[in-house]
Amino acid sequence: EVQVRDILGALIARDVDRARTIAARDDRVNRIHHRIVDDLIQLMAEDGDAVFRGTKLIMVAQNFERIGDRVTNLAEDLIFLESGRIEELG
Repeated sequence: EVQVRDILGALIARDVDRARTIAARDDRVNRIHHRIVDDLIQLMAEDGDAVFRGTKLIMVAQNFERIGDRVTNLAEDLIFLESGRIEELG
């Protein structure tokens, strides 16, 4: 929620520096996503009854990770709109 709110504020303010800072947080989101997936896979390997719930939770974690990616895309779009340059942040 914070990332989405922050990038919307940066877009409204046309603040490229803030957009870059917000996009840099995506690395943390990705690390958390990988840790959650790794932990859930280990849990499912140890407890077959947890496979259904674990799979659903992996999908939820993946959706959150994609939100972070979309925030990065919005930051890249703002940079392009303000500078005319294509910049890969992710």
